[in-house]
Amino acid sequence: MTPASVGVRAAVIVVGTELTQGLTRESNSIFLSRWLRERGITVIAVQKTPDDIGLIASAINFLSSQAELVILTGGLGSTHDDVTREALAEVLGVPLVRHDPAYQLITEAMPPGADSESFLRQAYLPQGAQAMITGVGTAPGVSFEWRDTMLFALPGVPKEMEVMLAQVEAELEGKALVGAPPPMARAGLIGASEPEVARLIAPVLEAYPEVTANILATPEQISLTLMDLRGGSAVDESLVQSAFEDMLVRLGKLVFSASGASLPEVVGILMRDIGLTLATAESVTAGQIGVLVASVAGASDYFLGGVTSYANEAKESLLGVQKATIEQSGAVSEETAIAMAEGARRVLGADIGLAVTGVAGPGGARPEKPVGLVYTSLALPDRTMTFKDVHRGDRGSVQQRAAFRALDHLRRSLIGEGADG
Repeated sequence: MTPASVGVRAAVIVVGTELTQGLTRESNSIFLSRWLRERGITVIAVQKTPDDIGLIASAINFLSSQAELVILTGGLGSTHDDVTREALAEVLGVPLVRHDPAYQLITEAMPPGADSESFLRQAYLPQGAQAMITGVGTAPGVSFEWRDTMLFALPGVPKEMEVMLAQVEAELEGKALVGAPPPMARAGLIGASEPEVARLIAPVLEAYPEVTANILATPEQISLTLMDLRGGSAVDESLVQSAFEDMLVRLGKLVFSASGASLPEVVGILMRDIGLTLATAESVTAGQIGVLVASVAGASDYFLGGVTSYANEAKESLLGVQKATIEQSGAVSEETAIAMAEGARRVLGADIGLAVTGVAGPGGARPEKPVGLVYTSLALPDRTMTFKDVHRGDRGSVQQRAAFRALDHLRRSLIGEGADG
């Protein structure tokens, strides 16, 4: 067994044909990976495999040669396709035998009308393996050591799996395999592409080869995470922090958060600290800005409400936009965005009015107003600011990007960066 001082490697196997065929989504691998990282264990592989004895056994054989810890989830129930137990027995080269305490509990929990033979097969485990029983659900977990690797098989039902992890942790602690989580630093960025971010941080990564960087791009923002995944005594928290500070300098005003906080959270902190209130008027984003703002606990301290005004008549009647403004400049225009923002501020009695209008597509575009064109206007206590952006992607992506970009325009105005940051 590899001592914790040099870092423990783990692999996760998620079992289920419904997963490999894309019939449903799974979250167990995400939960397990996070759970392991928080205990100083580095996940080197996550593999999905169908309910096939040979394929499950093959995955165990390979990953146990790469990692000191392998955790499987799924395939321990009572139906015909729950074959994880059989795969474990094949790997160990032992028969399945009845585990009497598990058998007793499962017998007592068997529902009326159940096929007793199928239901009770949950109590048959690989000979020599330890059973993990929690009282939540009926399928016991399985624990054993094999070829210097600790292996755990856990139920696929998330609640049952999560409760059983307490027993897994106790066994890992007994083997001195639990350590401190790797040092980590996280930043949120907006206004740049993934390749641009990679180019900007490349010199820093060259200067800090011990630090691992992960860039996760979504339609609306980029999350940048730095970690030292070497494990054990090799970890140097100061390296991560130094690399992170250098990256923040290079990324400059693209960074909206250096603490891991979301953009709505950052905006909320600024609004509350400054003591201002906000009202929104949305056309292209269909209320998404309001949803983002209100997703933060305590948003009612500063968010008064919003108006979703797709129809021109709604812009006129609810926000007081002049019909002549729309006729002369168009619903998608700087002039209309300004009128919407000022109308939201006036109607709801807010300190700031934030408005967006644009072309989400796929139709409605003209040469001078392409798909993705969005005007954002901020009616502030002392001035009104307007921004013109063109966002890439399909309708949903344009709406997401426009909503987040509008919040970023608001954030920048609150910290005094202005239109171009």
